[in-house]
Amino acid sequence: RKLPPAPPDTLIRAMDTVLRAVPEMDLAQLTELCDSAEPLVAGISNGIASYIWERAGDPDNALKSAEQMLAIFEHREYPWTRLLADSRLAELHLYAGRGAEALHHLRSAAQLQEDLGDWSDIVGVRGAMALASLQIGDLDQAEHWLAVSTSPASQESFGNQSFALAARAELHLARGNIDTGLQLWRDAVNLISAERIPGLQTEPGLEPWVLELKSVAVIAHARHGHLDRVADFLHDLTTTLPALLMNPHEIQSAYTTGLPLRGAILLALGMANLHTGHPRTGTTLIALAHRFGYMRQFQPTMSTTQACTDAEQTDPVAYAEAVSAYADLNPDELRAAALAVLDSVQNAPKRALPGASGSGLV
Repeated sequence: RKLPPAPPDTLIRAMDTVLRAVPEMDLAQLTELCDSAEPLVAGISNGIASYIWERAGDPDNALKSAEQMLAIFEHREYPWTRLLADSRLAELHLYAGRGAEALHHLRSAAQLQEDLGDWSDIVGVRGAMALASLQIGDLDQAEHWLAVSTSPASQESFGNQSFALAARAELHLARGNIDTGLQLWRDAVNLISAERIPGLQTEPGLEPWVLELKSVAVIAHARHGHLDRVADFLHDLTTTLPALLMNPHEIQSAYTTGLPLRGAILLALGMANLHTGHPRTGTTLIALAHRFGYMRQFQPTMSTTQACTDAEQTDPVAYAEAVSAYADLNPDELRAAALAVLDSVQNAPKRALPGASGSGLV
């Protein structure tokens, strides 16, 4: 106890330094450590900061932090940290729909992984390469990476089977196999909903990975005229989103949980409204989803171009007005605006989902 702290010259010591200095992950304090003269401390701090910036709705600073993490670790003796830095940058580019940039970092990560002895692709590089290939429209490469990403070890990892089903769903949708793609989306959601991470406490129904897949599934079904098949998913998103907007820190996880996740849910509700007779509300929610920086890794369903086209073809005037109205709002103002729109929907006349029985309502 009388000894001074050890210098943060190993990864474990550097992590210890960061966690002791910023136990609550306060962004202001963490930013100071990002400029630390100790390179390992600075690298780890930038990696953590990239998640916090992203959750706060600041993708530009999230990207800068991840790039700084890579710059620090790129020429050091820890190849595993370089792999994580490249993977993190690829993740950010995937969420933003920049498939080509994601592939650049994924190839680097794949080479590092091979140099390390593969480790059964525990960071999901090959599956991510399939998603990136889908984003750039290379369907054959996407199918190749989906095939090689499947192994007994990877199938045992949390969420891998569900995300593989989701990626295959997008591949089928891209090739025009609509019924197969939609069925795979329902299978993916049902599977991920039943999975649990040992030791991780999350509120049932608020798991971010479940909410993301439900959102994409609803959008895919809405676009192809089959919302009735996912009425329960839509109900879950509709009842969950107001609480998430009122409590921005409701979900705590290393996984993206902030504005991008809420944006994905907004896009799902927007698409549902477009296809259930509430076009103005739908276009407004889609405009908000863009400002929230919604997650776009699963394409073609989450394509920005497609979402804009859907809104513009439905009600171009309302969409243009919404885009202008929300252009300069900060994150707190965006949450308030979204809540106001949802409140107006709640008080509007409801109608049943096309083809649904019972009381499935938007």
